[in-house]
Amino acid sequence: MPSRRSAMRGSRDSAPRLGEAASGEDVSSYGYGEAGVVEALTLTHVLPRVVQHHAEPERSPKLRAKYFTTREITRFADCAVAGNTQALTDAINVARKMDVEFADIWLGLLQPAARLLGERWATDMCNFATVTLAMCQLHSLVRTYSPLFTAVPTGPVLAHRVLLTPAGDEQHSFGCVMLSEFLRREGCDVTLGPFAGARGLQSAVRHGSFTIVGFSLSCESKLGALAKQIATVRRASKNPAVAILVGGHVFNEHPELVSRVGADWTARDAREAVGLLRRLEVWAES
Repeated sequence: MPSRRSAMRGSRDSAPRLGEAASGEDVSSYGYGEAGVVEALTLTHVLPRVVQHHAEPERSPKLRAKYFTTREITRFADCAVAGNTQALTDAINVARKMDVEFADIWLGLLQPAARLLGERWATDMCNFATVTLAMCQLHSLVRTYSPLFTAVPTGPVLAHRVLLTPAGDEQHSFGCVMLSEFLRREGCDVTLGPFAGARGLQSAVRHGSFTIVGFSLSCESKLGALAKQIATVRRASKNPAVAILVGGHVFNEHPELVSRVGADWTARDAREAVGLLRRLEVWAES
């Protein structure tokens, strides 16, 4: 029987397959016995829910944004729209001089500013070109400060191979970029989308043995398309035990939709995703 660590990282089966095995199918065809299936089921479906339940205090928006007011976030977004790179850099440097950690700057300032820009686009307050150029400013800031941010991990290495991509033709990729920074800081090997259509994504998971594939989604109308993508990934994945993570505004508001699209778990932000992985590591080793 595989160890608990190997069961989590390399033998976690897809939900449909595990469900079939647990209901009486000959489990020997999957490479481990009944105990292995029960263990994999626990690690894939039970533990994430237990971990998320105990992580509820970290979900508070007030905690994530405690260093920055709504006015400061709005001003930051306005500077991005204006292309005022110096003002954006100054805001980050001021926060750093006040000993605000990069993680809190990313989640309390940059991410809310990106969300605000998305809302302005959705409500026609800004056109596509304006929002795109403003988002380029935020992406540039992340790239500039990435070496400093990723230099100090928060704990032992998380040895996962992760693929992150916006769902379908989703235009919002900043959440994936943000999560990739947090995961790389902890030692994960991260591949970022988007890819050239469904075939590009299939090719990526077919040739790369990813332990986690993550999708971001902001629009509820695209849930059906995401469910099809997830089903495709599970069929095409080189790693049949791949775990599916979903995130974005839709799942933050309605976490019950995770099971509807066929995913394994969700996280409200990058810090919560890393915390969930660390708690799963602890459970797997205990």
